[in-house]
Order: sequence, then structure tokens, then C-alpha cells
Amino acid sequence: MGPVTYFSLCLLGCLIFNPSLAGVQAAFCPTGWLHFQDNCYGYFFQEKTWPDAEAECQRYWQGAHLVSIHSAGENNMMAHYIKQYHRKKSPIWIGLLDLEEDRSWRWADKSLVSFNAWDNGQPNNRGGHEHCVVLDH
Repeated sequence: MGPVTYFSLCLLGCLIFNPSLAGVQAAFCPTGWLHFQDNCYGYFFQEKTWPDAEAECQRYWQGAHLVSIHSAGENNMMAHYIKQYHRKKSPIWIGLLDLEEDRSWRWADKSLVSFNAWDNGQPNNRGGHEHCVVLDH
């Protein structure tokens, strides 16, 4: 993974919270973060490399990772959220990566890849160095 830097989205998932608190977890999202389906989503304005962005999420809250997207609804919600907070037209890191560099994608939080919304011609591994995924808007 190269020295490219982008903005990042961080996900605080239900793994952090006690499952018995389902339905009241929005109260536990940090101020300014978005609550959606028992998860909290935060946007970081500092440009970082993918590893640094993932580490920042984990420093922010135990169990947090760059965002993993598992449905069209979640993808649409993320697109709306990004339009609210991200005025620059630059890519944003998400938690999808090809750690072994063998085109086997996985989420940083170890959840299964059950949804993708690749743009036409993607992933293309341009230059043989594209092993992390960004949301481009």
C-alpha cells in the first residue's frame, strides 16, 4: 500500500456496544457522528494513508474500524452523509482491502463481503498497487 492519502470514514459498530442496549445506541454515538442501524459513522477531515486512517479509527474508540458497507441502503446513506460533510471532490477511504494482494477482498472489521458497488471497470488494480478501496463521489 502506497503513500497515497485520502479522507476517511470510521465505523463504530455494534460490537463495541452491549447488545442488550439495541435501540438506544444512538445516545452513545460521539457528537457529530451519524447513527444508522445500530452503528455510528464518523467522518475524519485529516488526510491519511489507509493504514493510518484505520489506526486512527481504532485509537478513537476500541473496536472501531474504517467503514464496512453491507447493503445498498447503507451505501446510499453513506453517499448522503458524505455529501453533507465532504465538500472536496477527493476519494474517501473505507475498510475494504486486499491484504494479501491476491484480489481477495475483505473488510477491516473481518465481516463478510456481501455487497459491493464497484464503478465500471473497477477494481482495475491500476499500476498493480490498488489494494485498498475508496468511495469516490
